[in-house]
Amino acid sequence: LVVEDRTGALIGAGCLTEDDPTTGRLVRMSVATRARGQGIGRRLVFELESAARDRGYTRLVCETTADWSDAVGLYRATGFTETGILDGDRHFEKPLT
Repeated sequence: LVVEDRTGALIGAGCLTEDDPTTGRLVRMSVATRARGQGIGRRLVFELESAARDRGYTRLVCETTADWSDAVGLYRATGFTETGILDGDRHFEKPLT
């Protein structure tokens, strides 16, 4: 999923992959620094979460570099719970019920 600004420049992206038949994974989530604070990240999560439900997943997971506070804040704000830190990455999950 990609987001472009009015000029067609790429300002956001995210992807949904499958970990197993019940678990989707958000990967490659990114919003351009100049476009942050406009709800683009939340919208990407919402759209990918909707796609996960359509695929029949009952859980979403994701991870981000431990010190990327914007990404950590986004995942927490969209209902993800941190499950731990491993190799410098924070891991999150969210049930889709």
